[in-house]
Amino acid sequence: MVFGHNALANVEIHSLIFSFHIPLFLLLSGIFFNPQQSFTQLILAKSDGLLKPYFLVVGVLGLIKIIASAKLPLLIFSILYGNGSNTWPPLWFLPYLFFLFLFAWFFINLIPSRYTNSSWLISLLILVLFILGYTSLKFSEHQLGTYGLPWSLDLVFIGSAYFLIGHKMSIYLTNFKQSFIWFFVATATFCLTHYFFDETIDLNLRWYGDFLICTVQALSSIYLIFVLSKFLSLSNICNKVLAYIGNGSLFILIFHWPFQQKSFAFFNAHWAEKTSLEINSLLSFTIGIIFPLLIWEVVKRNYHLSNLMLQRKLTARV
Repeated sequence: MVFGHNALANVEIHSLIFSFHIPLFLLLSGIFFNPQQSFTQLILAKSDGLLKPYFLVVGVLGLIKIIASAKLPLLIFSILYGNGSNTWPPLWFLPYLFFLFLFAWFFINLIPSRYTNSSWLISLLILVLFILGYTSLKFSEHQLGTYGLPWSLDLVFIGSAYFLIGHKMSIYLTNFKQSFIWFFVATATFCLTHYFFDETIDLNLRWYGDFLICTVQALSSIYLIFVLSKFLSLSNICNKVLAYIGNGSLFILIFHWPFQQKSFAFFNAHWAEKTSLEINSLLSFTIGIIFPLLIWEVVKRNYHLSNLMLQRKLTARV
């Protein structure tokens, strides 16, 4: 995700990364989804984890824009609309994922279990979601442009298809075992589809190329990511580093954009004669990861400190 927004990501690299990174995030969200919790518990948990950081960040941005004499009604509209075309681009994913969790809860809990527990029936339902999602995407592309519906509701069907694949295959994926045959098939599919077809996905911009090619590209890429992750997990150092980055991924999602873009612009403006585009891009990429993690550390420590102080006050009262 961070590298996909980096200056080094030329058209080919950008197209390659975007062909699978959002489907991968959606599938991973489905793996850890618990439909057994009540709807109220789900709303409270996801409001705290997704909507609170969204409104907090866009609220701060809103105050800054108000100070800069931005038009207040337009600003409020942009915040409430909740799409990447109107706010800080990466933030579009947070309200979208929130509604995706709600949709998945209704889908799983309201459809009789005899359908959702049947492999071929759930596969058929997921295929229907793919088709509905692709149709609604094309409608948005032609009728609504890059804006889409508020909070990306027009993307719910296509996103829920990947989400439910992750949920229904959660046992297999959490105990993933690579197969040489499937690794060969996925690698060949990934290479051939990217070599012969110029297709990619950008849900934020309401773009999903050829339905079959893009879906096959995304699924084959996701399989290869799982193989790579399994290989990296064999190293304790890689395991700890990636686990740490993964735990701070929300902050990377939210804050990588300004840190990476602003640092790259600064390096080009002041270091252009001393460094190359590649070095500036790699430096800004590093900053786009490290600085959000530093913010995460500050938030964590303040959170633990406030909890500790609260516990001491309660203990003192007792």
